Amino acid sequence: MMKKEIPAPIIAVVSQNLPDIETHASLDNLFLYADAPGDPPEGSKAVKVQSWLRIINKECDYPLKVLGKLIETHMELPEQDEQDQILWGHNVTNHKKEFKEKLLSIFKQCNLTYTS
Repeated sequence: MMKKEIPAPIIAVVSQNLPDIETHASLDNLFLYADAPGDPPEGSKAVKVQSWLRIINKECDYPLKVLGKLIETHMELPEQDEQDQILWGHNVTNHKKEFKEKLLSIFKQCNLTYTS
């Protein structure tokens, strides 16, 4: 059976949106939680996310499983997020909702679904 890698369009959406929501430290923790291999890549948050997702594709037996762990907190958002936080002057909850919608859309285009 061929290993199913994280499709490039999903890598693009995740590396474009996750940096708006997470700090460098929380990205490192998130990838460690998801069992991403290796040390945190160098570079901006977007570069770090993109590099680490490519490493996951190369080195993990089940890249999509790792991706699922990375995005689970964003996919399983409560409908009304009580902790409406303001971070760097941005409304984080709106970023999270937009991110979830973008993920669902790109998953559909890639013939994938997210299940918790």
